Amino acid sequence: MNDPTLTELPPWLITSLPWLLALFAILGTACAVGLWMLIAQVRRLDQLGERLEPLEELTSLVRKLAQDREDLDLRRLEHVVVDIRDGQKRTEDVLLRAVEAQAQPSNGESEGVLIPMAPGPTVGERVVNRLLAMGYERIQIISPAEKVTELQTADGEVLVEAHRQGALYKGRIIIRSGTISDVELQPSYSIFP
Repeated sequence: MNDPTLTELPPWLITSLPWLLALFAILGTACAVGLWMLIAQVRRLDQLGERLEPLEELTSLVRKLAQDREDLDLRRLEHVVVDIRDGQKRTEDVLLRAVEAQAQPSNGESEGVLIPMAPGPTVGERVVNRLLAMGYERIQIISPAEKVTELQTADGEVLVEAHRQGALYKGRIIIRSGTISDVELQPSYSIFP
């Protein structure tokens, strides 16, 4: 201990120097272990990131699917379904009329050959079917039921109220010999110029 730098140090520092070196060694070891654990954690996160890379492709596919669905107009689909339903009702009406026409005897046929058939749709049902086919909904027949049943074989008009695209329409359906000849409905609001 003839080193001049050690003799200039205070005696407490010289005696605690081995302890300080041990403390620095422990701190260095702890830092090295902490750094090693941090590197191991980064490697695990990197492996996890590699496993999650396919999710980016999935995300792009989901975004594309969402954009495809945005192009799909639900109102348009609803109208198509309503048109199909109304077409089916019109087809049913035409078939019923054809069956009724076959069941009615012509001038040369005898009445004993008739096959009993179910009665066709009433005027009220035909009015409702026609308005449904035209896109109306919540249809109400305002005319009295007795007057509507008289129109099965006569001429006249049926007063109705119906809604289309949220607006109330009022008007009349003109009947000629039990058949709908004209539909006159106007919105209940006035149209501004």
